[in-house]
Amino acid sequence: MKLIATDLDGTLLNSNHSISQENVLAILEAQRKGIEVIVSTGRTFSSAKSILNTAGIDTPFIISSNGSQIHTAQGNELQSYPLSKSVLERLLPYLDINNFYYIISTDSYLIEPSNGRERLIADFYKAKESDGSINEEYLQDTLDLFYTSDTSAEVRQANSIYDIINTPCYNIAIVSFSQNKLLKGRKALKDMKGISIVSSADNNFEIVSDLSSKGNAVEYVANSLDISLEDVMAIGDNFNDLSMFKKVRYSVAMGNAKDDIKKECRFVTLKNDDHGVAHAIYEHIKKLA
Repeated sequence: MKLIATDLDGTLLNSNHSISQENVLAILEAQRKGIEVIVSTGRTFSSAKSILNTAGIDTPFIISSNGSQIHTAQGNELQSYPLSKSVLERLLPYLDINNFYYIISTDSYLIEPSNGRERLIADFYKAKESDGSINEEYLQDTLDLFYTSDTSAEVRQANSIYDIINTPCYNIAIVSFSQNKLLKGRKALKDMKGISIVSSADNNFEIVSDLSSKGNAVEYVANSLDISLEDVMAIGDNFNDLSMFKKVRYSVAMGNAKDDIKKECRFVTLKNDDHGVAHAIYEHIKKLA
């Protein structure tokens, strides 16, 4: 094993959206043994870089926006696949007309509709009318993730699609607390040319360029480091990580992942709140000894 690619949310990050000291020490130990470690996330580059800086972790590359961008740790962009202007002109009106909450990743910040926060809160209470089991902690955790946590990216508001379409956009997360609404949106958009649809949480689906995937990005990094995919480990917890699992030899699902994700992996580690990334690293280092 010469390269480890790890997801952030639900994987390297715990429920408090931070990297535990146990995970930090495991990554440093892997690096000490000559194993490269990179991050592959749906977050923006700037958000991922901030998280790594806070934890004191250096990585040679950061894959962001679900594989739509690859940067060096210094911020030099090596590869990117923005959504085309024609896709944005077709996609955004649909989302607005159907009152979807969405948040768009650019190079260093996020863009949402001008009434985004209110739209997200209204969606929650509409969903709660049909499903009383949804509690307000779920809403608050989502709001914290986007707006108030230490790992949040800057959020800017757009009054119209014309504030957006001339900006390179790499990932659009469509969020709803209603599974029926998400299913309806995926069904309506699944045949749109130029996009791929992935999911990183139960309450979203995400739109990227059809040229983008975490798996392709990991392959690009491995090739640039002259490392065979047979010597690569990928660690993740959700459906947007499947493309990585299919590319590499050492596929690792988090203990908090759904069973459908675990079935696709060769190894299941502990949950993110139990330092599952550290456990996976130490277990595989032992096998290399």
